[in-house]
Amino acid sequence: MAIKAQADIVPIALVGTYELLPMDTYHIKPRPLEMRVGEPIATAGLTLRDMEMLSGKVQREMENVLRVSDARTG
Repeated sequence: MAIKAQADIVPIALVGTYELLPMDTYHIKPRPLEMRVGEPIATAGLTLRDMEMLSGKVQREMENVLRVSDARTG
């Protein structure tokens, strides 16, 4: 969709969701969440043939966003 719209992709990660809603329950526990926003990834000029390359860029940026978060928390 982003390629067709020629819109930037902004990677966003929510850190702390496991503590908020553990996998073994449906009860939400009040816990702080941290929202991490990565660098925008431009899609201007890309075509659907660039989908794999773009997907790799998004994945790397998401990993960077989470790595920065992990470094800050511990």
